[in-house]
This record gives sequence, structure tokens and C-alpha cells, in this order.
Amino acid sequence: MVNLLNATDKEKETAGWQPHIAITALDGTFHILHLPPGEYDVITLAAGYLSPLDGMLVPTDANAQEASDALLREKAPLVRINGRETARVDIELLRGAIVTGKVVYSDGSPATGLRVFLQRVEATKRAGETEDRPDSGAMMRGMFEHQTPKTDDQGHFRLSGIPGGSYRLAVIQNFEVGLNLGEEVFADLNPSVPPRDKLAVYSGNTFHQKDAKVYELRPGDTVDGIEIVLPLTGLHSVEGVTTGKDGAPLNFGVVNLSDTVDANIKFHTNIRADGEFRFSGIPEGIYEVKILGGQIVENPPNAGFEEDQMPAFQRGVKPLRAFAETKLTVAVQTADVDDLAIMLADTKLPERTVTAPDSELPEGVVVHPQ
Repeated sequence: MVNLLNATDKEKETAGWQPHIAITALDGTFHILHLPPGEYDVITLAAGYLSPLDGMLVPTDANAQEASDALLREKAPLVRINGRETARVDIELLRGAIVTGKVVYSDGSPATGLRVFLQRVEATKRAGETEDRPDSGAMMRGMFEHQTPKTDDQGHFRLSGIPGGSYRLAVIQNFEVGLNLGEEVFADLNPSVPPRDKLAVYSGNTFHQKDAKVYELRPGDTVDGIEIVLPLTGLHSVEGVTTGKDGAPLNFGVVNLSDTVDANIKFHTNIRADGEFRFSGIPEGIYEVKILGGQIVENPPNAGFEEDQMPAFQRGVKPLRAFAETKLTVAVQTADVDDLAIMLADTKLPERTVTAPDSELPEGVVVHPQ
């Protein structure tokens, strides 16, 4: 697939901007007709081969966008269209690296249908916190080439078209029943960024990102025989109930569970209608439990949400009581923790509540204002 991006068209920053796309024939030729005069970056996507977009992290601000644009100018061929003349550009593709292996459970059975995330070790930082940004090339391959880096029925995986660099692998061990379509879409668009608040097992069979085995890859390299083992033992559940000082159960809020030693091991869940909460698949360690936005409301939402989504959900409910943020420490050792009873102190109700516009809530979420 060949994409032409107008290098001088400022409209490319708007949502309505579209690239000019052509599919190559068997002999590698392609034709794109009716192009207006201008300069165009040529982006080629082919399974197993490198793209000019590889290595370009998705911008988070104007400065990052400018840096990405400059990098694209360096890597992508440029073609000029003048008047009605025909322009020609020949493109030579370079094969990327290949990584293969398998994912198994600790009893030796294959772990099937699980995503394998390939992360560049060079992470970016924002606001003092390490945050991985997706690679533009990997995103485009996932969107246009429908590459799904999942394990097959024998637990095997194969990742190709990898640009040179230092990488670690991560596999998310799923302890939840059912399919989360939102997470599936996120993973399709962010194939190098594991979803937050999930237990990741890294290459080298560790829960700790800093201890992961790192692979140095060059274009054309093949690394095979990798095995990642997902534990079936040594993981626990943490559950409890949240109430006011008078014993009334909460029915709205977020519960965060964070490892006090490794900031990358963190989980979240929501308070249910009966005030209860539950985490599954928690490694042994010392954790901080934090209750945020605890309330008793008339119309609790019908879907879960995370801390950064809380303001939209708060505007869509009618609170009766509000509770102060509360923290405590819990040790997860050789047994499950199933008896946490957390009492929260009342605090001032929000001054005003309005129904959140539909655009601010995830698709499918309904609130019932009174």
C-alpha cells in the first residue's frame, strides 16, 4: 500500500484530511491519479517491511508534532507534482526484524488468543511519570494491514517488520470473563502500549518492567525461541466493601490498587451498587488502596470508568452523599484478602451537577438523571 501525504497542505491537521492511497500491482507498480500540484511525502506499508513512519512516536503536543513532521521529511521520499505532468518515484523497501516465540501457562498448556505487545525500551516521560507512546508505523500496520499480534492455538506468536532498536515483550494475563470491545479497539490502535491496570508478564518472566529481558534488534534480524510463562499460582484476589461511617454502602467511585515499590503494577476497579469492590490476579506485595470520588448517588452509571474519566461520570449522576478520598495499606502475601472494610468520612457535596453531554461518555454508557 502506498500513501501520499501532502507535505504543504495545512488541512492535514484537521479531522477531514485524507491521504491519497494506492495498492501496488503484482509487479510493484502503482498509479495515483488526479493529484493537485504540490509536494507529497510517500509512505509505503508492506507486511514485514519497514515504513517511514516507524520510530515516529504519536505526538502529544505541538512540539512533538513538529518533531514528528521533521523526522518524516528525513525518512520519506518526496515527490513534486507540477501542473499536468506525470511524476515518478521508485521505492526500495527494507525488511524489518522478526521476533517469534510462544506463551504458555506455568502448567505447560498453551496460552491462546493473547496479545503480545512489543515495546521500545526508550519510553517518553510526561509530568514526571513514565508513559509509553505508540509507534506510528505499528499503528498504521495494525489499521491497514490488519496485523493482530496474538498467540495462535498453540500459544505461538510472530512479529515482523520491526525497526531497529531495543525492545521488551509484554503479555497481558486476563482474569476477567467476557470481551471488552473498548480494550480490543485500543489495543488495535496501540499495539506497543499494553492497557493500563492489567497484570503484564514481561520477557524474562517477570512482573517488573525494569527487570524485563531486552532484545537488541537490527533490520533483517530474526530472534526466535522466546518463551513467556504466565503463572497460575501465587496470584490473589483483593476484595472488600466501602461504607460511610454510619454503615451505608457507597455505589459510585474508583478504587485504585498500587504496588508501593513498583509504580508500573497498578490496578483499578469501580465501587459496585452494594459498596463492594474486587481485584483479581494480584501478585504478592505491599499495596496502597485509594478510594476516589466516593459517593452515594440516585442513578449510578451502567459501565465502569477510570480515574481520568471520573469528571464526566460525576456530571452525569445525582449525588446524595459525597465522601473524602481515603487511603490505606494492605499486604498481599500467601492468601487472598477478602475482608477489607473501608469506612469513609462524609464531605461536602459537589456544588452543582449537570448531565454530561453524550460525547463525554464512552459509547454505550447510559445515565438516568432524576
